[in-house]
Amino acid sequence: MDLVTVIIPAYNAERTLGRCLESVKNQTHQNLEILLINDGSTDRTQTLCEEYVKRDARIKAFAQENKGVSAARNLGIREASGEFVAFVDADDYIEKDMIRLLCQIYQDNGQMDWAICNCDISMEQGYQTPEMRCEEYMTQVQAVCSLFGPKSIRGYLCNKLFRMDIIRKYGLSLDETIHVCEDLLFCCQYGLHIRYARYTERKLYHYIMNLQGATWGQYSQKRFTEFYAFEKMRDIVRELDDRGVDDALDGEYMTVCIRLVKKVLKNRGFCSEEMKELMRGIRSVKWNFLCSDWGGKYKACYVPLKILSWFYF
Repeated sequence: MDLVTVIIPAYNAERTLGRCLESVKNQTHQNLEILLINDGSTDRTQTLCEEYVKRDARIKAFAQENKGVSAARNLGIREASGEFVAFVDADDYIEKDMIRLLCQIYQDNGQMDWAICNCDISMEQGYQTPEMRCEEYMTQVQAVCSLFGPKSIRGYLCNKLFRMDIIRKYGLSLDETIHVCEDLLFCCQYGLHIRYARYTERKLYHYIMNLQGATWGQYSQKRFTEFYAFEKMRDIVRELDDRGVDDALDGEYMTVCIRLVKKVLKNRGFCSEEMKELMRGIRSVKWNFLCSDWGGKYKACYVPLKILSWFYF
């Protein structure tokens, strides 16, 4: 039975860490290494981590000053001993068969380099299951392409099981300068080195939406790093030399630019450096965005912004 490392970053997670850990400890796949990374918590998170270490020999706890979730995950990657690695957030929990079923994907086919499952998302309005449209079996290009779009498999780390040999061989890590879409950027980098991926529609991960996080909070430079994440991804996928991937990524890139334009206008102004970068990005996205799967509200915004970008100084 393959050893799977489960990396759990935790920041002020005393209310949810117990539920998360119990769901991981009680997996039907028992050959686990569970790494708790306390990212400078100021509540009882560290005490809880130490208590769980005493109860279960598979659990190891690490503590660092508050550096952010990417730094915590990177510490976990450096300390991982497993053949595969899963990422679980301390707010969330997983189905008891998640690790076993994702491992089975690898066992069934030695050429598989990525095992992916569905998930549901808990929001204030209740649970919802994001619609994910992709093939069950995917080539490298199909897998990378499926990361982008309104019905994509998403760039979450949490609904995927990664091969550690690929992560080690190519020195992959989370970009600690990116605070929004850092997980999607990592998935894009990982996808560049896979052969095949397999997706199961089973909802095995339960994601609890944190509306206070970087994605949903007030505008800041951290929020704007989402733009830089997509700039980096555009460079990465050029290696695949596939128009379908380029178009899928650019479609989502455009929606990011549109959302950021509104925030930058309100907080930085029309002539800010951020707006100049956004206009440059919008200018680079081809008109075939209008033929994408993105909704009409984005396409309606795209046309005037595209025209404006031609005249922006």
